[in-house]
Parts: sequence; C-alpha cells; structure tokens
Amino acid sequence: MGEAITVTNGFGHLDGDDEYEALREFHGLDQNVVRTLKEIGRSLEPRLEGLAQSFYRRLQENPTMAAKIEKAGGLERLMKIQQDHWQALFSDPVGPEQRERAQHIGRVHERIGLGTEWFIGAALVQAELFLGALLERTRRPAEARTAMDAVLRMLFFDLGQSVSAYEHRGVASLFESEILTISDMLEREAISTVGEIAHKSARFNQIARQVAMRSQELDHIAADLARTATEVASEIQVIASAASQMQTLGSAIGVQIDASSEASQRMLESAHRASDTVSGLSEAANQIADVVQLIRTIAAQTKLLSLNATIEAARAGEAGKGFAVVAQEVKSLATQTDASIGDVSARASEIRQGTLSTAERIAEVSGSIADMERAASDIAQAAREQRAAAEEVAACMAGAARGAGTVAERMRDVARQAEANNGSSEVLEDMSAALNQDMLQMRDRIQGIVRTSTVHGAHVRVPVAMPARIGGGAPLDTDALPVMVIDLSTAGALIRPPNTHEVKAWPMGTILALEIAPLSSLGLIECRVLMPSGAATHVQFTSLTPAQRQDLGQALQVIKTRDERMAALGREVAAEVIRRFEEGLARKTLDRDDLFDEAYQAVPGSDPPQVTTRFCSFTDRVLPDLLDGTLTRGEDIVFCCVCDRNAYIPTHNSVYSKPQRPGDPVWNTANSRNRRIFDDRAGLLAAHNREPMFFQTYERNMGGGKIVYLKEVDMPIMVGGEHWGSVRLAYRG
Repeated sequence: MGEAITVTNGFGHLDGDDEYEALREFHGLDQNVVRTLKEIGRSLEPRLEGLAQSFYRRLQENPTMAAKIEKAGGLERLMKIQQDHWQALFSDPVGPEQRERAQHIGRVHERIGLGTEWFIGAALVQAELFLGALLERTRRPAEARTAMDAVLRMLFFDLGQSVSAYEHRGVASLFESEILTISDMLEREAISTVGEIAHKSARFNQIARQVAMRSQELDHIAADLARTATEVASEIQVIASAASQMQTLGSAIGVQIDASSEASQRMLESAHRASDTVSGLSEAANQIADVVQLIRTIAAQTKLLSLNATIEAARAGEAGKGFAVVAQEVKSLATQTDASIGDVSARASEIRQGTLSTAERIAEVSGSIADMERAASDIAQAAREQRAAAEEVAACMAGAARGAGTVAERMRDVARQAEANNGSSEVLEDMSAALNQDMLQMRDRIQGIVRTSTVHGAHVRVPVAMPARIGGGAPLDTDALPVMVIDLSTAGALIRPPNTHEVKAWPMGTILALEIAPLSSLGLIECRVLMPSGAATHVQFTSLTPAQRQDLGQALQVIKTRDERMAALGREVAAEVIRRFEEGLARKTLDRDDLFDEAYQAVPGSDPPQVTTRFCSFTDRVLPDLLDGTLTRGEDIVFCCVCDRNAYIPTHNSVYSKPQRPGDPVWNTANSRNRRIFDDRAGLLAAHNREPMFFQTYERNMGGGKIVYLKEVDMPIMVGGEHWGSVRLAYRG
C-alpha cells in the first residue's frame, strides 16, 4: 500500500502500512462500514456544496477563524478543497489516497497557524453538520444509528490522520487533551440528546397511556350507550307501534265522533221541528179553548133565550105550549151543549197543559241535544286534534326510533374506534419504547466509538452540580457571572447559568477564568469556550498545572466513588421496595390493578395540586420507614422517594410529607411534596428509566424563587416483570 510512513494518532507511534491497517481495524472501518459510507456519499453528494458553505459560515462567525481562513487564501479556495475532500472521503474512506489527503489537510491548517484546538473544534462542527444531515435523511432510528456509526468512525479516523501533521510541533499532550475534550463534548451531547429524546418519549408514553386509558373508558361508555340506545330504540319502536295503533284507533273514533256529531245535529234539528209542532199544537189548543168559550157563550145565550121563550110560552098559555116545548128542547140542547163543551173544554185544557208540558220537555230535550251537539262538536274537534297529535306522535316516534337506531349504530362505531384508538396507543407506546431503546443503543455506540478513538486511561468525567463563577480573567471581579458546573472532567466542563440569570453567549475561542466553589483549592482555572449546548456551554481547560490536574483528578475520583456508593444504595432501596410490593400482592393486601392505578383523584383545595390513587394507603403503610431510614445513610442525601411511571410521588420522606397549609402555596411547595405529580424533565426521566441506574443533575424548585441544585440517581422498580416506576435518590452534587 505504498511507502512506509510514520502515523501518529494519540496512541503512540506505529511504523509503515501495517500500522495504518491496524489503525483502520481499530476504528472499525470494515467493508460493511465502507459500503455504508459510499451509499451515504451518493445520497449526500448534492448537498456537499451546501454543507461546505454552512461549515465555513459557522467558522467565519468567529473572528480568529475568519482571520485564519483569509490567511489561507480566501473562502472559495478552502471550500473547494474541503468539498473535494469530503466527496473523496465518502467514495474512498481508506487507503493511501485517503491518508495523503488527510495529512495534506492537516499540513495546510498547520501552515496557516491553526492550532489543534481550533482544528478539532472545526471537526466537531463538521461532525455536527453531517449528523444533522443524516438525521434529516434517515427517519428510522436503526438506519440512523448505522449511518451515524459509520460517519463517526470515518471522521475520527480521518481526523487522526490529519492531526498527525501536527506531530513535529511537539503538542502530543495538548492533542490528547483536545481529543479528550472533544470526546467529552460528544459524550455529553449524546447523553443530552438521548436524554431529551427520552424526555419526549416519556411524555409521549404518558400521553399514549392516557389516550389508551381514555379510549378504554370511552369504549366501555360507548358500549353501554350503544346497549342503552338499542334498548331505547326497541322501546321507542314499541311506543311507535302503540302510537300508530292509537292513530288508527283515533281515526276510527274520530269517524264515529263525527257521525255522532252529525246525528246530534239531526236530533237537534228534529227537536226544533218537534218544538215547532208542539208550539203549533199549543196554539191550536188555545184556539179550541177560544171556540169552546164561544160555544159556551152561545149555549148560555141559548139557555137564556130558552128561558125567555119558556116564560113567554107560559104567558101565552095554550097557545104557547108548542113554543114552550121547543123552548124546552132548546134549553135541553143548550144544557147538553154546555155539558159537552165543558167536557171538551176540560179535554182542551188537558191538551193545552200537555202541550205546554211537552213543549217544556221538548225545550229541555232541545237544550240537552244542543249541549250534546256542542259536546259532540268539541269532542269531534278534540278528536281531530288528537288524531293530528297522534299522527305527529307516531311520526315523531318513528323518527325517534330511527334516530335511536342510528345512535346505537354510531355508538357501536365509536366503541370500535375507541378500541382501535386503544390498539393504536399501545402500538405507539411500543414504538416509543423501541425508539427510546434505539436511542440508548445509539448513545452507547457513540460513547464506545469516542472512547476507542481517544486516550482515556485514567480520564474521569462525571455529572456534577457545583456552583461556580466565571469571568474574563484573574482575579475575578464583581462582574463575574454565577454558573453551575453540571459536568466535569480533567479536560473541561459543561457550565450553565442559574435559572434566574440570562444565558450568556460567548464567542467560540474566548478565554475565561473559572472558579469552582467546592473545589476552591484548585484556584482559578483558565478555560476556552468551545461551543454552546442549549442553555449550557462547553469549555476546555487549557493550562492546568500538573498539581491542578492531579488535584482535579483526585476530586473527580472521589465524586465517582460517591456516585457508585449512592447507586449501590439506590439499588438496595429499589430491591426492598420491589420485595414489599410483591409481598403485598402475595398477601392480597392490594391487587395488581390497585398497585398500577392511574386514575388520579384530585385533593380538593390543594395548592400545589395533590392527587390520590388506590395504592396511596398501601405505600404510606409500607414505605416510610425505608425511605426515612435511607436519609440517615449519608450526610449529602437530600431525599429518597418512589414515583410511578407517570412521575407521581405517592409517598415521600416524612419531612416532605406535611399537611398542606391553606393559602400558603410557597410553604406547601417545599414541605408537602407527597401526593404530587412532578412531570418535569427530571421527573419523567426518572419515572421512565429502565436502565440499572441513571444519573442526572437538575434544579429543584422549592417555592418562593428558591432553587436547590441536586444530583440524582434513579433505579427502576419492576413488579412481576412490569415497570411500575422508579426509586429517586437525590443528593448534593
């Protein structure tokens, strides 16, 4: 593979092509990785020019880098060299040509006076751009992991070849520090990125479970409503049938009532005619009475006339005897007539009285018939209205029956959709868990690649929570900014401002002085700003003295030892919690559904809000002695509690489980931390952790603007193979 050369990669000196091949194998650049890189190169080739522009645009944001670029002959020339190198790197990542190109790149930058720290910083920007492009290109985590794995191997291998050109400057130790710094940054960024994804995945899982739970509830409710709607539809159908029958019967009754009304009308007309006839009869009876009276008058006059005739006949003697006989006959006839007329008068009087009585009765009958006719008319009108109402009721009931049937069918659709939602939620939860697992594996792969590409040896990097101050130089003046060191190693640190301060953005390469309060014996540490990481900033220690490096290494080792001790204690507590939970299930003190209850019930009037579940009384009974006892196991321990997988803390240490004070949320925030859901980033990362142990640092809000910086180790609680939640053990960082 060409003439023998000397290759330096921070691991010592190896001579010849065999050593180059050994380095290739050490970086894992096998045929599969090379094949993957070629595929990536083909897909990224149209974007290489844009990536080169973004790369140099990022570099030019720093005045020092901009001056170096100008010294090298201008932007266009370097962009062309870099773009050609990237294109060749993907198509031919190993071999003599790659080695020559990489060393040429190193020599060019060395000639323009670009130190290794700037070169490696630029390499980090380069890695960031490529990884971002890969994440945009590849949506599936497994493919993204494979692609990122290949690109990182290629970049670090190429970086090692390039910086070999710096060997003659005698900066091997500084280069090692640079590599350690960049490896620390990559590890931190990998952990931070995975943490963010885990946080979002935890939130997604929480929402998916809530959707699944609500879907199950909706499924049950919809099923009940569907059954009820079906029953209502059946009952409405019966009512509709009855209404139809009532409509038919009402129609028949209406016909009869109409006929009855017509008959009543005819009867009333007949009664009126009868009344008229009786009235005529009464008039005739009155006329008869008048005639009888006339006849009686005539008879009386006739009798008077016969009396006079008899008297005159008597006076006439024998001559008047014949006339007397006639007079007697006339008198007799008049008497008979009077008697007959009296009889007729009596009969006429009876007829008149009967006629009057009949007229009264007919009048009463007419009145009754009129009343009946009016009633019949009213009944007919009511019957018509009832018939119309019955028709409307029948139509409405038929519509209601159809509507109820439609509701029942829609409710069954809702139930089916709710069941489908439940299934989808379970699938999404599984996918989220798989994504989280893929990201964890990717983090482990990145850490493995970084660590095999650098000289770690006794290098220690640990998460911490240490207050510090940072400023422009020694001594620190009153303008120095308060910061928190959240990650620390012998090569550098990750710092961020407290939440009460604005994020400070320093230009890359700015030289600062850092004073870490718990490590004040180190004095001021000179550091260089590398790059931001969200609200935090990576800084590199540039001039540690041997004594400072030794003291810092020892302090880090003490912290690491303490972390291991806390992790062991956390595992012990988690094992005991699991034992007590499973013992409670075995003794049927509570059942599984109670232990995994997520139907949180609000505590009325609580501020901040507290909730209860069916397992609260159980955890209050079996955990306080264990949790409170853990506080006595170390002076730095701040709290020890359990949380379920939704970040709900049912039972806390006694000191944080005091009854709330009405109207005093600040005091309650600090002293009543049980029965609360802490679903912030730290809470959800703890709740969803399934790794044997998980370290994190964060700010704890104690209320009233008081913030406490804590370090925490979390251990999962698995009951019967199912994840219930975690033990959270927090201590001063």
